[in-house]
Amino acid sequence: MLADPEVAEQWATGRLTKVPAVSPDFPGTSPLAQVSKKDAEPEEPAPAPPSEKAPDAAEEKRRARLKDAMKAATEAAAEASRRDDGVRRAEEEHERAAARRSAADERVALLTAQLGEAEEDRRTAAEAADKASERVRDAAREQKAARRKSASASRAVERLSGGASGR
Repeated sequence: MLADPEVAEQWATGRLTKVPAVSPDFPGTSPLAQVSKKDAEPEEPAPAPPSEKAPDAAEEKRRARLKDAMKAATEAAAEASRRDDGVRRAEEEHERAAARRSAADERVALLTAQLGEAEEDRRTAAEAADKASERVRDAAREQKAARRKSASASRAVERLSGGASGR
């Protein structure tokens, strides 16, 4: 809401050409308006008073703080960019490590399958070796029994023939 009724009327009728501004001569006063006059020439802006042209110490301090803040913001942005680069590199390394792990898991699965097959082959070979050992033991027993039989038969022949078999 505009404080001055004349300015409000000019605003409502469309004769107000600029947004109300605060007078530099009277700080804290109500807004002023520039009213257009049909035959009037546009006003040239008044030159700034000398106090506004030369910055005072407070303005210099404000500018220095602003410059420092800009520098700090630039450094913070650079640090954030470096961190982003670090995060991106870490993500890429993580992807490569995940790919290597996946390949290693595949190799482990293949080797596990081969180990399972080799274990089955070893069990089959062990069973075959056990059966062969049984057959060898059985053959050795049979051979020992045959030798005993042969020796016993030779003695029987000797006894029946009355002496040594060559006489």
